[in-house]
Formats: sequence, structure tokens, C-alpha cells
Amino acid sequence: MKPILSDTANELLSLYDNLNQNNDKFEQKIKITGLREAEGKEKTDKDGKVIVNEFGEVQRWDTKYYITYNSINSSGSHTTSVSQPLFVELEVGKNYIAKGHIEYKVYGDNYNSTPVIVFDKFVSERDNLIEALAIFKDSQNVPKA
Repeated sequence: MKPILSDTANELLSLYDNLNQNNDKFEQKIKITGLREAEGKEKTDKDGKVIVNEFGEVQRWDTKYYITYNSINSSGSHTTSVSQPLFVELEVGKNYIAKGHIEYKVYGDNYNSTPVIVFDKFVSERDNLIEALAIFKDSQNVPKA
């Protein structure tokens, strides 16, 4: 159970965590250029027959959600899969601060791992700017000792 801490203590802990985080975490400014939903394919058995459940409905693999984005800090367009809750909150043409981490996965018979970007959260650039301005304004109103 975590102890209940003051806002100042939470901010200091957050600062400590950010300074001591591993190098696989990142924040990047991106612009969403495309959203795509790919319905899961039908499941088949080893003989190639379609698998059905007890109600006679065809079983499918999970639906995948893809975003295409441009990195604003660097050039290039990229496409990656995201979870459904993240996919639903995104809009094409808007800028976001993407927060996430890098996982290293081994595919098939490869001996080397491949870095894969995993997004954990998208924060609207507009909301981030407004929050930063509010914090700046509050810091200006602190009485001097």
C-alpha cells in the first residue's frame, strides 16, 4: 500500500523517477495522419477448417488498431499498432505528445531482437501547453520571502 503524500512530495518523486528512468522510455511529439482498424481473420484448425464456437459463430482473432503518424521532432512517417482505448481517443490531423517505451522482441528464427515502440499514453499538445502555462502562472504568483 502506497503512503498518502502531499502534492509536493508526489512532484519530487515524479522528478526522481524521471531522472532515474531507464533509457527505453520516451516522449515524442507526433501528428496523427491516419487511423485504421483491421478486423481479425477467421481462426482455422491445422486442416484449414474454420473454427466455430458452441453457438455456431465463426471465431476470429482480435481486431488490430493501427495509427500512422509523423514525428515532428524528426522526419518520417511510421505505422504502429495501439490498444483500442488509445485508438478511440485519437483524431486525425491533431498533434499529441506520445509517451511510451521500447520493447525488444524476437520474431521467428531471428537471433537478434527487434526494437518495437509501445505507446502507453497520448496527451493532446494543446492540453499539455495549457497545463504548462497554468503551472508557470502559479509559479509567478508565489509570494517572495
